[in-house]
Amino acid sequence: MKIGRASLRVLSFVSVFLLAVFGCGKKSSPRPPMEIAPGAVKFFVASGTVEGVMLSWLSPTTTLNGRALDELAGFKVYRSEINEDKKMGDFVEISDISFKSSNENFRYQYLDKDVKPKLRYDYYVVAYDTKGDRGVLSQVLEVTYVGTSSVVIGRNTP
Repeated sequence: MKIGRASLRVLSFVSVFLLAVFGCGKKSSPRPPMEIAPGAVKFFVASGTVEGVMLSWLSPTTTLNGRALDELAGFKVYRSEINEDKKMGDFVEISDISFKSSNENFRYQYLDKDVKPKLRYDYYVVAYDTKGDRGVLSQVLEVTYVGTSSVVIGRNTP
């Protein structure tokens, strides 16, 4: 069977049209990353131990827009040291903790052993998802480590 030039053009046009309409890969309207990023961790607290400062929190269960959080990957813990001159340093990531779906109570802990007595530290935690989208920062906890315990003061901004 012989195909004429006109038929070939029509076939090419139809193929291009079908690819453009159905093959573009669009599955839904784009959503901004913040809409699907994890919510803030809950009940972020600190306590002093002989070994250092124990931080604990509950993982978020929803995204920032209130939907169920299905793709939580982990948590990043940040610390800033306030030196003797009361000058605050930059926040530095001190730990990256993987989310464990087997953790049924959703409680996570991190022991910061790299602390010195009588120095003040600020901490915050942020959850992130499998795409790397970071959620809302937790409240900032201001901790003065005194060796066997700590004085903890909460603040709302990093």
